[in-house]
Amino acid sequence: MKIKAADFPQIVLESSAHETLLFARDELLKYARAMLGEILTFSAKTTLRLGVDAGDAALGEEGYRIVIGADTVRVSGGSPLGTLYGVYGFLKDFCGCRFAAPGPNGEYVPRWDALNLPDANFVKQPRLWYRGMQFTERYPWESMLAAFDWMAKNGFNYIMYLPLAPDMVASLRTTDPNTGEVRDYGDTVYTDAQFREKLLPAIRRRGLKLDMNHHNLLGVWLPPSKYFKDHPDWYPLIDGQRRANAPQLAVCSSNPEAVGEIVKNVKAFLRCNPDVKIVGVIPQDGWGTGCQCAECARLDQPGDTPPSRKTHRSPEGENRLLSNRYALLLNAIAAALAGEFPEVKVGGAYYVDLQWPPRRVRLHAGILPMVALYWRCGAHSLVRGTPCRINGFFRDLIEQWAAAKPQSFIIYEYYMGMNSQSALPYPMARVIVEEWPELIALGVQGATLQTNPLNYRVYGLNYLAFAAAAWDAPADYEAVLDYWLQGMFGTAAPALRPVFEGLDRAARKIAAGAAHASLQYVPPAEGHLLPNAHNIAYFLDELTPALIDRCVADAGRLCVNDREKAQVAEFAAAVQYWKMAADYFRMRQRVLTPDFPGVTDAEMQEFREKYQRVENQRRAIAATGWSRRTAIVKPPENIKRRQEV
Repeated sequence: MKIKAADFPQIVLESSAHETLLFARDELLKYARAMLGEILTFSAKTTLRLGVDAGDAALGEEGYRIVIGADTVRVSGGSPLGTLYGVYGFLKDFCGCRFAAPGPNGEYVPRWDALNLPDANFVKQPRLWYRGMQFTERYPWESMLAAFDWMAKNGFNYIMYLPLAPDMVASLRTTDPNTGEVRDYGDTVYTDAQFREKLLPAIRRRGLKLDMNHHNLLGVWLPPSKYFKDHPDWYPLIDGQRRANAPQLAVCSSNPEAVGEIVKNVKAFLRCNPDVKIVGVIPQDGWGTGCQCAECARLDQPGDTPPSRKTHRSPEGENRLLSNRYALLLNAIAAALAGEFPEVKVGGAYYVDLQWPPRRVRLHAGILPMVALYWRCGAHSLVRGTPCRINGFFRDLIEQWAAAKPQSFIIYEYYMGMNSQSALPYPMARVIVEEWPELIALGVQGATLQTNPLNYRVYGLNYLAFAAAAWDAPADYEAVLDYWLQGMFGTAAPALRPVFEGLDRAARKIAAGAAHASLQYVPPAEGHLLPNAHNIAYFLDELTPALIDRCVADAGRLCVNDREKAQVAEFAAAVQYWKMAADYFRMRQRVLTPDFPGVTDAEMQEFREKYQRVENQRRAIAATGWSRRTAIVKPPENIKRRQEV
């Protein structure tokens, strides 16, 4: 079938005018005009049909089929969302579009005199039913909206979000009693009303799903600012005092009134937010001791013990006491919701000392456990027999969850290296592609990716590797790299490919135990890549600034339009940040080395100036998607001169 601007097919919606189908039609027209010309003349001889084939086993709920014949193209999905995925699949696989990063500058749209489409009957269905990204902080609304758009174009389906209660937002504005300084963190969060006004319409238009989740026990379901004064007994008794600010499982879970209030608040939220498919009841961050009252102790059984030491990567860190109490709390909530909200799952987060499956409590079928692979190694995959000590532990943990046979379970992944990477490279896309076939075979049914809308250019290759693994069997790392490079840089992509091949090669050297000694926090003998901004010194040593500069210069000469020139210029500014950060961390390592002969006043001044320069450069690229607002590691405030120690 041949499609030109002068005789573009009539677009026919086979189903009722569902909001997502209308959006799919509009997207198809938008990119057709970008590829073929702004003026389309519609022909009565050919049609492009958009339909929904609900109940088609080959499609499931979110799969799609593309059928191309002599005079008809038909795109259909198992739901309107599946049809939207099908439209984007058509644009990518048959038209050559690439959606590498949020926003128009992150997209490659080829120009065609005509589309010559082969006959086809193409079916695709996701391998993972949960493909999510985290949006639990507030960023500029336009950045969040652009990220949602990118998610739909690349086959993600769940948005994890966290609106805070209005009084909790107000409590984030504090005044220092000594200095009078006002600190307001309210612009980093959002309320339910703000979410529904600013973001929900765009989410509904795309048919994406909502998971209200993350650390929300105190921030949403039982805020101390609302309840503690009148109900201190709802909160943990720790060392003889009721605590409003206790970490982790910060509730007296044996108190029926406290549990009842949580259930009441969850139900009220779901009635106001029918789009939500998963509602998490998640402990606060960090380790915790749990409530020490007599009633909570009666929930425990012999063998329910706190961990022998505080560790999250060894069996000695398991907190059986809190794990079983948490399971009992989740079960009570899931049972209370089942009647009114049978289709809603209760999310549970299994994190640090709670990351093991409960040993004596079977989780309710309505619970979706999310296991956090906190500080995993990014150089090794989670395959059976991995030589990596750290990832061997996490592989065993996943196998324990599979053996516990929950109704379903997902993982929480740190493909951006948490904030510890400070928007510096974390090359693990190849690892992501390699490990997911085995994770799927173990029964893992998806993942939420920690992220934020301001760093998609830094870590977009990792995110796209997961998206490919979630849909393709098997996913191809080289194809993902091609897609990302072309989407980001268009005709300049081949010139920059050696930079990303070099990052991948350097990561594989770490896995092989052959990393350069300058990688301070990755012992070469063990071969770990942990989330830490210090890694940039090693990666830049492996790549060499000369290679990067040559690649950037070559890319600049290949650009054929303003978009490509802007993309290469932004990448060059990001690379400058990488180089300055590597220089800073090399000096930091030297200054902090115990046998360093001494730190002079001049050296300390140079050290602090280097830090300020690298921070200024990071801020300068913060709006480009190559950075975010988290600073790199500051110099220590006081360093004694070695000769005086």
